[in-house]
Amino acid sequence: MLFNKISSCLLFLCLVLNAVPVLAERSDHSKLMSLDVTDYMVSGQKYSVNIKYKNVGATVWDAKKGYRIIWAEAGLRKIWGAIDTARPFDPPVAPGESVVIGFDLTAPASIRIAQLSWQLQGPDGKSFGEVAMAKSVRIEHSDKQARIVMQLVPAEVAVGQSFNADFRVENIGATAWSRAMGFQLAALKSGVWGLDNIELDSDAHVAPGEIARFSASFTAPEHAGVYPFQWQMRQNNTFFGDVSAPVDVVIIGNANASYSSEFVYQKIAQTMLLGETHEVVVQFKNSSKLAWHAGDISLVTLIEDSLAWAVDSVAVSSADTIAPGEYAIFRFNVQAPLDAGQYPFQWQMSHRRHGLFGRPSERLIIDVK
Repeated sequence: MLFNKISSCLLFLCLVLNAVPVLAERSDHSKLMSLDVTDYMVSGQKYSVNIKYKNVGATVWDAKKGYRIIWAEAGLRKIWGAIDTARPFDPPVAPGESVVIGFDLTAPASIRIAQLSWQLQGPDGKSFGEVAMAKSVRIEHSDKQARIVMQLVPAEVAVGQSFNADFRVENIGATAWSRAMGFQLAALKSGVWGLDNIELDSDAHVAPGEIARFSASFTAPEHAGVYPFQWQMRQNNTFFGDVSAPVDVVIIGNANASYSSEFVYQKIAQTMLLGETHEVVVQFKNSSKLAWHAGDISLVTLIEDSLAWAVDSVAVSSADTIAPGEYAIFRFNVQAPLDAGQYPFQWQMSHRRHGLFGRPSERLIIDVK
């Protein structure tokens, strides 16, 4: 009996002793809720950082008691300097509450890529809770920078064929772009596509943080082969910013010469209200000697803003095969743009590998009010 009591006491004591470190470890604890920091900086300029933490521990975070935020790695302070740590915890942050910690950083000139991280520190000088780890921050010495956010170009084009390509380029620098200032998108290899640069619109003003659209029509080389298609922003004769992803465009023999079409008919309202939905009917005749098969042939828009009508292509129905001499009728709905103005409307037949063929539909101008 006495042995059982002693064993029970020893077991209870062990449990208590084992629990003490756990309670001490969890007394200060934080959960990272969000981190807001730019991924691009220009050396010498200031940038804001905002970190949101939730107090999931058992203590109150109080600046007077020594709670603060610090660099998670000691080497970062030497490069970036100390952080203003008093304000975030005044008033104190109780368990269950959240706090947004905001401070400014000045980008250094000594590095190109930075991996930034922060963590909370308690009165005992020990770090606790989750680390706020930022993705890589790129630091440049020039205030002109660009990021290619979209590039649309066909993978295959027939020799001599015209095709469209679209780019979206974000101004991530500190200088606005305009045509008058010499900003343009330029080919890295000239003399290949019949066009070596794409200008901004004459009235375009692309402020930092905004996205510029570049769209142009190109002509494929006259000889079959594989040709590079790669672009970069340029001011006058100086290139800057990201280079677009390299695309090797395959130029094939005039394989789509066997495909041809004749525009027959189209029906669409000439006047629309903002955001209205309208049915469209477009008819083409297969004037070639080859059948049009579902999955290969589609009707595509020719206007620059391909999604102005909320649809940019209509495929031949999976149940249809358009034999030579037969007609393809496309019925579909479009949605009027949400901004008033006059919008072009034009379509052409296209093969999924060989691109556009035949003559396009009549180009209409739709009045949207």
